[in-house]
Amino acid sequence: MPAGPRSRFTLPLRVEVQQREERGRGTVRLISPFAYDVGHLGSGETIEVPIGFETDFCSVPRWARGFVSTFDRGAKAAVLHDFLWSQPKPRTRARREIDRIYREAMAVLDVPPLRRWIMWAGVRCQAQTTRDV
Repeated sequence: MPAGPRSRFTLPLRVEVQQREERGRGTVRLISPFAYDVGHLGSGETIEVPIGFETDFCSVPRWARGFVSTFDRGAKAAVLHDFLWSQPKPRTRARREIDRIYREAMAVLDVPPLRRWIMWAGVRCQAQTTRDV
């Protein structure tokens, strides 16, 4: 267990809906920066998602979409995951690390364990289909 208080999102998620769709889903654009402390609060490892980042909230296969609502409890974690995943290659974080941070962030948001596992499995399956594991 890491020392210090539990991880947390340190800035609120503020978005505006875009008038276009990507992969059959609507997208949103961040209108203010959004941040998360990895591991534990004050860990010194903060991920900041910049203004203007666009996301569809959840890049998972169709079979997993029934478990994901765009504005549900895990939305912040989905934006964080999409941002880390969108970084140009070579990424500074391995795919498995990105997915681990996603699970951690969902736990911080109190996403129930079964739903958390299904959402994590969905992004892992998506990685398999794109051969980016």
